[in-house]
Amino acid sequence: MVEACEAALAPLRAAPKGSKVLKDEWRWYALAEVTHGEAIEKLLKPDQNLQLQLQLHAQALGHLAQAMAHANRAGLGSMCVSAAERFWPHCKALMASSNPGALRAPVGVALKELQELEAALQPQVVDLRVRLYEAMLGVLAAAQDWPAGLALLTRAFSSLPSTAHQPLWEQKVTFMCKGGASKKLMVRVRVRVRVRVRVS
Repeated sequence: MVEACEAALAPLRAAPKGSKVLKDEWRWYALAEVTHGEAIEKLLKPDQNLQLQLQLHAQALGHLAQAMAHANRAGLGSMCVSAAERFWPHCKALMASSNPGALRAPVGVALKELQELEAALQPQVVDLRVRLYEAMLGVLAAAQDWPAGLALLTRAFSSLPSTAHQPLWEQKVTFMCKGGASKKLMVRVRVRVRVRVRVS
């Protein structure tokens, strides 16, 4: 199955940069990437070497992230959601590993594509988006990339419904402190966090 998926994706990978791809072609490429991710998942075994397991999780994440991107190019939001539903278990495995930085590229793609879904599909992915933001912020904190974390939080707070903001407030305080926010601004943010915690 893996070989068949690779063969199906070969024309896209061999195409010159900037080549025009038809909308219907993106649909088949998205399906091939989802199937590729599923095929890799089936290769995972409980008694495997841990490093091999992590490599397989990382490969599956890469294919599922590309499936989301291709599905959106094809105008198939439901397929993007389908790929997203398979995404999180692989994230959890890498978050618990010694190399969580492997999450940065695929999670970045996933967050971008999920944000671009049509409004009618957003309620299905809000919880996943929050978890992915938390995972990415963990990666950025480990790398001490405070500016990137603050930029990510700005995106999160501007694109998520207000009811989904609470899990990210503490992260916002942390990144603002490390990123050199003014004391006056930090006081205002901490007050907002305390108020929101009391209300919830």
